[in-house]
This record gives sequence, structure tokens and C-alpha cells, in this order.
Amino acid sequence: MSKEGESLSNYLKKILERAPGIQAAAITDRDGALVVKADDLSEEDIGSHFASTFAVATDQAGKLKMGKALSVISFYDNRVIYHLSHSPLILSFIGTADANVGVLVSFSEDIKRALDPLRDALQEKE
Repeated sequence: MSKEGESLSNYLKKILERAPGIQAAAITDRDGALVVKADDLSEEDIGSHFASTFAVATDQAGKLKMGKALSVISFYDNRVIYHLSHSPLILSFIGTADANVGVLVSFSEDIKRALDPLRDALQEKE
């Protein structure tokens, strides 16, 4: 892992420590390609495929004329997944069903600011 990737991974790990019940975090591009993760789960467990589905769903939701979807929280029987858009990046946080997602929502703007350099670098490559 590059020094920048390691730094982002450490940043995400600090967020996980502050958000009870959140077990994993991943940053992907809009196609679901993993950029960096912070956890012990496999890429399949993280569900990078969810990130690409999130991107498609938010594009479709935009047709409802309610503006661009900024985030989505999905609750399942045994998991909660919080997707945060910072185009072209998608941040995915995976936790237990009783995870405190509100903490992540409150950190959203700080997280986006921390990822601005990565986002800008990716946009320059496109």
C-alpha cells in the first residue's frame, strides 16, 4: 500500500474507533473499484458492488428532480450500510444492525474535506 493509501486507511480506522458498531470502511470509485479500506473483512464482505449500485441508484434518483442524492443508509437484518457520495468517490461504512450511524452522518463533512486531495487527483485523471 502506498504511503497515501496507508494514511487514508489509518484515518478511516480512527473514524471506526469513534463510531460504535461500525466494523468496516471502504473508499471506492463509482464503478466499485476499491481505493482503500480499513478493516479485517474481505473485499467481498465490504460489498464494493454495493458502491457501484449506489452510484447507479443515485443517478436514477436524480431523475426525480429532488437534487443529487448525497448519502444513503440501508438497514438490513444483521447489517447497516452507510454510503456517502463524494464524487467520483463513494465511501461505504458497514456495521452491525445496531451501529451508531448518526455519528458517521455527523462526521460526513469532515470526512469529505479529508478526502478532497484524493478526489481532486482522481478527477484530474479522468
